[in-house]
Amino acid sequence: MAQEIYALIGKALKGEASEDELHQIDSWKKRDDYNIVIYNEIAKLWKQYQSMMDKDPLFDTENAWQAIENEINKGKIKKSKWLSLSTIKVAASISILALVGAFIYQQFSNQGLIEFKRLSGEISSITLEDGSKVWLNKNSQLRYPQNFDSDVRVVNLLGEGFFEISPDADRPFIIQSKYGNRIKVVGTSFNYLTYRDSSVVSVVEGTVRMESNNESLLIEANEKGVVKNDNLTKGSFSNPNILSWKTGTLQFENAPLQSVIDDLKRHYEVEIRKQVISENCTFTSSFKNESIEDLLDELTLVLNLEWSKDNNNGYLVKGSGCN
Repeated sequence: MAQEIYALIGKALKGEASEDELHQIDSWKKRDDYNIVIYNEIAKLWKQYQSMMDKDPLFDTENAWQAIENEINKGKIKKSKWLSLSTIKVAASISILALVGAFIYQQFSNQGLIEFKRLSGEISSITLEDGSKVWLNKNSQLRYPQNFDSDVRVVNLLGEGFFEISPDADRPFIIQSKYGNRIKVVGTSFNYLTYRDSSVVSVVEGTVRMESNNESLLIEANEKGVVKNDNLTKGSFSNPNILSWKTGTLQFENAPLQSVIDDLKRHYEVEIRKQVISENCTFTSSFKNESIEDLLDELTLVLNLEWSKDNNNGYLVKGSGCN
């Protein structure tokens, strides 16, 4: 089916498709918003290749196609090569266009995309062309177009970001992760964290559709969706510290000691071990942009514990119990 639809798209772009074939393409595009992304990318490629053909009508497309086909079979085709006119004039042939479509998901072009990175330091935010706003956590990056397409909005995320998406019922917003998962929204706010083997979306407002392989789930406010080892699940979340990296605020209300330590490890990106006899300690307090040492001072004072630095630049919390 994939090769057939790409061949129809090729006919449509050349102006050779019948009414029935154009209807098939429209039905395919309506079946999945990401099909629109594929179509738009193929159309962009075709426009570039058409310009190349106008400049070089005598180009030997057969030999060029054979060279590219060999590259595909060896798994050597890279993003940049698909859009390098000096390397891939082969796209003058419509048979190549069909294969281009098959590679669009993995070979999404960097051309025309802006890369926004946050390596360290202060929280960074950016407002996209549609008014949507994105905050990036440390060691994260976002790739996005200067101007979104008329029927879909697509960005690529590596790491962790908080999104406030401007509502637009006619243009769904799709976030594609480097590892193949994606989420689709219309207008909402949520936190999205992508790892090599898992992704987590925590929805603050609105609804998000999370997709992995052939599965999808609707994730609503105060719910989180998780993809891990290709398994897609959802559940509730009530931990206000999910967004501590963005707000700088840590809040605890009768929180078990282990939960407090887990949040501190994640927020400060340090290792914390505990040697505590009692496992019934709970902690209530809040902090705003405090150092970990100040927080540990209060934690151990309230719970009748002690803390110290260990030899690996981490921390040890120990004691006999709680007051």
